[in-house]
Amino acid sequence: MLGTHSPEYVLNDIILAWGSQLQVGSTLSSAALTANTALTGILVGTPVTPIAPAAGTWMLGNILASGDILLAVNKGGTSHMAFMADASTGDTIVQASSGQSFDVYIAGTKELDYNGATLALTGAHSITTSAGDLTIAPSGDFVVEHATGTVTFWVKRLITTAFTTFIQSLDGATTFGSLESGGIIRFMPGNAEAVRMGTSYLTIGTAAPGTGATFNLVFAGGVTTPVIGAVTADIVQLAGVDNAAGDRRLYIQAELGDPIRIGNNAVVISAIKVLGAQGAVVADASGGATIDAEARTAINALLARARAHGLIAT
Repeated sequence: MLGTHSPEYVLNDIILAWGSQLQVGSTLSSAALTANTALTGILVGTPVTPIAPAAGTWMLGNILASGDILLAVNKGGTSHMAFMADASTGDTIVQASSGQSFDVYIAGTKELDYNGATLALTGAHSITTSAGDLTIAPSGDFVVEHATGTVTFWVKRLITTAFTTFIQSLDGATTFGSLESGGIIRFMPGNAEAVRMGTSYLTIGTAAPGTGATFNLVFAGGVTTPVIGAVTADIVQLAGVDNAAGDRRLYIQAELGDPIRIGNNAVVISAIKVLGAQGAVVADASGGATIDAEARTAINALLARARAHGLIAT
């Protein structure tokens, strides 16, 4: 029984071997070994041991060609593999029995729990790469959820050659953004395009942006009432509105006052047209039987100002 007899022991640097040809051996090395160095009966050929074993390292080696190492436990009367180093495939296998989990503890605290379906991390963790990209490529959906808070994405670089869903709600009903070739970003609440941003334009609505302009701010869509809220302090609102077919107008709602409507060759404030298309030519005052020189001078000055501002043709 444990503790009732003096333990049997094997001295340092003695190789305890198994097999008719001594294929498996173990030893407690009293001296450090250099990395990738052979040790008779334990490590053969040109070993791939990039971490140099320190003095006092217990080593176990299977030097039989394609020979594996298996560690198993008795669970309910049946042996279950817990660890296997597969020499023929080069795989290292850590296994938990069905219904169990694989756990990682650091300093006595569970940091990782994996049960085959869910990978759970405790506390705050970061995933980083010391060099190169980090790629996550699921065969199905990529879903990020937060039980109580919000989820924030910071994307530094994403290269694609085809239209790709960027962020989509779990039920697939809303695409929050998408990235496609040409550097175009779309925001699609309800999967209906609401905002499109390109290299030289910002489009609000569903129509494609105009062509030929260096920079465009485009209000698209077909609503027939101003899509603007109530007068709000410190806010200026813009909205594109179709009062009738072919009558697209821009509404501007400032903090104070009524909306200003621009379009259909007119500027309208409080439902009153204050500026329209350029008027016809108006000649300077001249001739007549009775001449008021001062009035004529003033009238002609007003006409000159109106021409200069483009209100009337020249």
